Amino acid sequence: MRNVIFCRQAPVSAHEKPMVELINKKEAAKQLGISLATLYNKLNR
Repeated sequence: MRNVIFCRQAPVSAHEKPMVELINKKEAAKQLGISLATLYNKLNR
């Protein structure tokens, strides 16, 4: 959430952009992991 506000306040520099993208990828991976875990649990019941 903080990233979104930060990006809105100032343009992201070339140095910071990879970090923002990395954080976004981590968040996406976390969400995917959660959904996969949920699906796995449903299948094992």
